[in-house]
Amino acid sequence: MRVLRWKAIPALVVVALAATACGGGGGADEGNWIVDLLARVPEGAHRAADVTVVDLTAAAAAAGISVPDPGASEDEIVDYLAGLPRDALIPDLLRDPFPDFDALTRELGIDPALVTAAITAGTPPETYQVLQGDFDAAAIDRAVRTDPVWADLLTAAEYEGVPYFAWGDDFAVDVGRVTPARRLGRGGRLAVDDGHLYWAPWTAGMEGLIDAGAGTVPTLADDAALARVAGALAGAGVYSAVLTNRALLQDAAASALALGAGGGGDEAGPFWVIAAVHDGAATAEAAAAEVSRLLAEGGPAATRQPWSERISGFEVTVEDGLMLAIVRSAGPVGDWWQAFSTRDAIMLAAQG
Repeated sequence: MRVLRWKAIPALVVVALAATACGGGGGADEGNWIVDLLARVPEGAHRAADVTVVDLTAAAAAAGISVPDPGASEDEIVDYLAGLPRDALIPDLLRDPFPDFDALTRELGIDPALVTAAITAGTPPETYQVLQGDFDAAAIDRAVRTDPVWADLLTAAEYEGVPYFAWGDDFAVDVGRVTPARRLGRGGRLAVDDGHLYWAPWTAGMEGLIDAGAGTVPTLADDAALARVAGALAGAGVYSAVLTNRALLQDAAASALALGAGGGGDEAGPFWVIAAVHDGAATAEAAAAEVSRLLAEGGPAATRQPWSERISGFEVTVEDGLMLAIVRSAGPVGDWWQAFSTRDAIMLAAQG
């Protein structure tokens, strides 16, 4: 395993990095939280979009705040979600009602305090959201049947033994029915299945989520490179991440079969991670060298500030085609998300 270092990073992160690079993550059978979420989304959801994930419990711990108890007041929920690190990629279903979270509970029966993790995938309007948590199916049933705005369009259906709710036609928008939980005025489909809540705006999408949960169709976790990146990110301790198996720049060639980036935090403070599975050892080594050079000498285009002023140290490893960089932040959290969103040179270098 090749290791490139600059300055020192805490031993806790080094241990996690070494374990991951040597095979500590990267398969659905290893039970890491990101792969578990990928296994809930059908394979086709990733053809033209990035996938975002968040572990809300871990994000809260990194921020030093407590997750509210079930049934917490709206003010407590607002304080909780607003207190999470700004790079915790909260799904739209949970974020859109802000600050009117009582409406989310009244309309769909969802208690935000019960959501522990989530994944978002797909290209609008064909978007998939899966929330993980201890959901109250009876409370959801009561809420959707008594909601004064959407209940008249409610249909109770079932697919492969899993009941779900549907409102109106696929993707249909009714601006007269806009609510805090439905900012676009789109009814959607909702199901609760084995500790997961599925939310999609069309019937085939809901059926795909149910099939994925049952393991009867290929899922995002069946992409070996994507799953290995997910394992590396989870092994490094991120609480939120973005993953992709397509080139960041349209029509560009990339040696990475999958790329991911995410943020984390521990007793030493915030850090961020980049993981990329390349098509060979040489391309992984080249990507590691360029990422290391940029971290030591370059800077994000969005800020024109050297990375050396934004970080306190980094370590880059290469193992069996997996390039893994763990970077200690010296400033506000979220540099990784900004770099990914803007297709910064550091992410392009990681992708090769």
